[in-house]
Amino acid sequence: MAYAGARFAINILEATVGGKTGIVEPTYVDLSADIEGGKILKGETQDCEYFATNVELGHDGVHKIFSIGQLSEFEKGILAQAIPQLKANVESGVQFIKA
Repeated sequence: MAYAGARFAINILEATVGGKTGIVEPTYVDLSADIEGGKILKGETQDCEYFATNVELGHDGVHKIFSIGQLSEFEKGILAQAIPQLKANVESGVQFIKA
């Protein structure tokens, strides 16, 4: 976990401060950070507002949000089961921040 966190932090700095392009990292992201990519991912996740996926980092943070991609029928079933809990957890987090 420490290595992954350090690598992520270094990549954010290289993209935002260093101007390096083409850096892709998996992360939990607010889907409004990239309107086009977020719209596609919302369609794949029953309108989740936040989701973990690959993103391309850029000068201003998230440059592009990538689609989930092809899933097997088994994976689609697991995703469908997970989404209601994910939405509930996101709502709890949003309410906590508002309080």
